[in-house]
Amino acid sequence: MRTCVLCGGEAEIHDLSTVKQVGCPDCLQYAVADAFCAELADDAKMRASLSRVTRHHTHKGSPISLLNRVQAEWAIVDLEEFEQDVEQRDRLAIDALTGAGPAEDPWDAPIRAAAKTLGISPSEARGFAADIEARGRLRIASLPSSGAIPGAEPSHERYCWEECSPRADRTID
Repeated sequence: MRTCVLCGGEAEIHDLSTVKQVGCPDCLQYAVADAFCAELADDAKMRASLSRVTRHHTHKGSPISLLNRVQAEWAIVDLEEFEQDVEQRDRLAIDALTGAGPAEDPWDAPIRAAAKTLGISPSEARGFAADIEARGRLRIASLPSSGAIPGAEPSHERYCWEECSPRADRTID
C-alpha cells in the first residue's frame, strides 16, 4: 500500500502515464495529475477540501480527475455552494426519495437513490431524509397491499416516500 495524496492514509495507487488513480478508504476514488501532486504537498487546507470533493463525486458515481489548481479550486467552490444551498439539496433529496417508487424498506433503495443524487454516503442520506421528514416536508406512506391470491406467496407490505403539502399555518420568514 502507498499513501493517499490527499489524506495521507493508506491507499491503492495505480500510476498511469501522467496520472495516478487512487482508491482510498477516506477519499474514496479519484485521479490526480502527477504535476498537480507536487503542488498539493504543501497545501493541507486544499488537500482536506479536495478529500471532501472526491468523496462527493465518488458517491455521485462519477469520480473526479484533479488536473490542476484552477480546476481543483472550482470543484471546491462548486461543492461549497451546493452544500450551502439548503433548498436545492432538499429539493434534490425529495425528488430522489419520492421518485424511487415503492419499496419494502423505505430506508434502503430510496435512501441509496438520494445518496447518489446528493453525493453523500447512505448513512448521511438517512440522516438527511430523517431531517426533512422531521421538518414535515416528507412522509413515509404505506401502500395498500393487493388482495392475496390463493396459492401465491403472501405479499410484503410496501412503502413509498411522499412529499407533504405545505401547511397553511406555516409562515416563511
